[in-house]
Amino acid sequence: MWTVSVVSPQVPSPDLAAYRWYRDGVLAGQSPATQDPVPFTYQIAADGAYQLTVSAVDGAGNESAQSPPTPVVLDRLAPTIPGAPQIIAVAWVA
Repeated sequence: MWTVSVVSPQVPSPDLAAYRWYRDGVLAGQSPATQDPVPFTYQIAADGAYQLTVSAVDGAGNESAQSPPTPVVLDRLAPTIPGAPQIIAVAWVA
């Protein structure tokens, strides 16, 4: 399982209550707006490419538009094994 920790700078707003965090446009969780920057930790099980966004929510429940996406690529697969080395020259120096 991957753990991805992200932060967002706080938005100056007198009635800011929380931040909603999205992965690929789907709500992944919410953080109270009590810290600056605002932290959030995702648990992601599969390798792959993801887009993370955040929105601000005020005390009345009004939600801002989502931020521009931040791409995250998770990859645990090693590259393919290279071929065996080939001798291209052998020299003996006396």
